Amino acid sequence: MATVIPPVWTTIADDAVVVVEVLSPSTYDVDFGRKLLGYQQLASLELYILIQQDARSVTTIRRTGGSWTMTTIATTGTIEVASLALTLSLAEIYEDIGTA
Repeated sequence: MATVIPPVWTTIADDAVVVVEVLSPSTYDVDFGRKLLGYQQLASLELYILIQQDARSVTTIRRTGGSWTMTTIATTGTIEVASLALTLSLAEIYEDIGTA
């Protein structure tokens, strides 16, 4: 069974642990607004990753206990995805992509 987050028409697994979005100017407000609020309702979700497509910038919104912490990494840095035993660097995310 999937969870639909109206009115965005996005369908995701109701047991998602990590959600990744690639932002564009036309989806930015929805991804940081209605989608974020919907995803935060998923009891299983630990990490929401928003990747800028036109700049080297990644925002993570991470569940820590009963609250959410937002962090933005720009230019250099790493993102820890503990539930997947994965560490991603911005260099890896943006490899072969012409961003500033």
